[in-house]
Amino acid sequence: MKKSTFLIPLVILIFLISGCDSNHSTPQQETTDSTGQALQETQDSLSNTNYGQDTTPEQVSAALPGEDEKHKKGGVTINLREPTPEEKAQKEAALKNASKDDLRFKILYSGTGPKGPDDPAAEALFSSGAKKAKAGDYPGAIEDFSKSLQLVKNANTYLKRGYANYLLKNYREAIKDYTSAIRLVDSYEMAFYLRAMAKYDLNDYWGMIPDLDTVLELKHRNPEAFNYRAAAKYLLRDMKGALEDYSQVIVFNPDYKDVYNNRGIVKFQLDDLAGAIADYTEQIKRTPNHAAAYNNRGAARLRQKEYKAAIEDFNQAVALKDGYGEAYDNRGLARYSLHDQDGACKDWQRALSLGFTKSAEKLNKYCGK
Repeated sequence: MKKSTFLIPLVILIFLISGCDSNHSTPQQETTDSTGQALQETQDSLSNTNYGQDTTPEQVSAALPGEDEKHKKGGVTINLREPTPEEKAQKEAALKNASKDDLRFKILYSGTGPKGPDDPAAEALFSSGAKKAKAGDYPGAIEDFSKSLQLVKNANTYLKRGYANYLLKNYREAIKDYTSAIRLVDSYEMAFYLRAMAKYDLNDYWGMIPDLDTVLELKHRNPEAFNYRAAAKYLLRDMKGALEDYSQVIVFNPDYKDVYNNRGIVKFQLDDLAGAIADYTEQIKRTPNHAAAYNNRGAARLRQKEYKAAIEDFNQAVALKDGYGEAYDNRGLARYSLHDQDGACKDWQRALSLGFTKSAEKLNKYCGK
């Protein structure tokens, strides 16, 4: 039977933001990539920004893509897409459940408001707003912070109001508040960091990088900032820059969620397949149930024409994650490459039934369906 050459669709969800799966594709085979937070995103995942699996940039947990757009590199078409409602829900849950030690969540528990003999009313409103924010009453918190700011302009009050706006998805209002905080305190690291996060959610990747540059000038050892910046650079197709930043994440925190998976994705895009496989293997060693890492390693092996090894990885991916359409689609490619047309068609049919619509073309073209 004469085999045809496949194009390779890659769907990238960076955990930057710690939240999301990542799947890859190969140049003559079509594999699928889902990241993180990131990129989870995300890494990924704002609370985790892991551009990683279920969150956003801290592990990207790096970066969740915005509007659909296509990029091509080395024969591979990468489809950037909006996060699904499920992924958005995961990100929001991660934010709400963030620990008090989480860098972003700390703003509701730290910092002082207006102080001084003329500020008692402003301080009382600040304290009331902080309590409401901690209890999840963000509209009420914004109202009290606003009243406090009418009496006294205070950087931390702006920061907290900005964060309450952020949690309500009022990203532009949040950015205005963070900017006001920075005008009052031009070395306010947290304000620069949180402004970058809000820009991330508005898909303003170019705009967030200067803010993260400032964060890293103020605090050199900040893996979260490196992770978010890596996710932004990835989405801007600056692969070498993303690789450098993910490597810095590992230097400062080798246990950062999804970072090896995310760096592997970047190496894959740079055609460093051996390096990508090594990173996916390290991620699996650290997180044995990481379905995306198995899928991505399988994709890299598929590109290397190691079809049997690729199938083993795709088997693990579908065993670990129910409904993993991308992995079924990729396994179909590996099976087709081994002349197992029947097995390939069954996998593509399964992927399509799970909602992975790109399998329909393969079914029509190679299976007569």
